[in-house]
Amino acid sequence: FPSHDMKALLLHAVHLNEDILKTINSIPKQKLLLLDKKNPFVRGQYACVYHDFQQGIAEVLASYRHLFLKYQAINIVIEEPSFLQREMAETIRAFTQANAQHCHIYTSFNAAMVRKNEAYLVFSETFLAEILKVCQHKTFTLGKDLGIVSYHETPLKEVLCGGITVLTANHTQLGKSAAELILQQSQRHVPNPFVFIQRNSL
Repeated sequence: FPSHDMKALLLHAVHLNEDILKTINSIPKQKLLLLDKKNPFVRGQYACVYHDFQQGIAEVLASYRHLFLKYQAINIVIEEPSFLQREMAETIRAFTQANAQHCHIYTSFNAAMVRKNEAYLVFSETFLAEILKVCQHKTFTLGKDLGIVSYHETPLKEVLCGGITVLTANHTQLGKSAAELILQQSQRHVPNPFVFIQRNSL
């Protein structure tokens, strides 16, 4: 029977420091499985199940264009800049420019950035809570006065404020794709789909 001894690594950040890259590159590539993100500085042929944020965001903006066009701006709110893919930001900026909207990227929070008639793509649970508190204080109605799309599904978001719209990874499919690569001893790179769940907040 073939050996299925693999080193599966979940890459959270887009940019990795030199020590981490050195460690990853020391692993035999036939034993390496990267999850969540690809990295151009990891050398050789290795297995990977990755999320293409640029493609995922583009598909969401195209499919739900009418919802995003309700707002004068689409803002990216992210606590960890290392998580943000440049291509994803460029995709959102291109959409807003084509539709005469504004686009801002926020990596820290202040109440003044929460404005009426703007939509927020939020990659931070902490910032999501802060935005919701400001909305409550200013009596903004989600999905009407202001739009929110939160990254990553949780049971709480299904019921919070009548439902928070989410963009989330398909974790079940990620696990299936990873298992297939291991069993097939394949070094392919497989994109993992996103799931967009439309709720009250957009």
